[in-house]
Amino acid sequence: KHLLNARKSAQTVRDGASPIGLKISYEPLAALRLDPQNARTHSASQLARLRKSLSAFGFITPIIADASGKIASGHARWIAARDLGLAQVPVIRVGT
Repeated sequence: KHLLNARKSAQTVRDGASPIGLKISYEPLAALRLDPQNARTHSASQLARLRKSLSAFGFITPIIADASGKIASGHARWIAARDLGLAQVPVIRVGT
């Protein structure tokens, strides 16, 4: 039974769904807010490189936000997306 569940989970991952139920949705930037207690800072050159990467490759890593829209991970990606004028970004909501 455990082997069958492991195979099913592996197939689910190959099919693009997560076995733990993570869901990526595209949401407007306005639905998210920066956490004022975020300890990380990003230099202008880091943000410029991130904007260049987003322009070339798009989002590879979604922004992580809680149910209220407070960003837990991805502050720099949010800033770069705003600077690029993107309307929506990929988001994984946690704690919902």
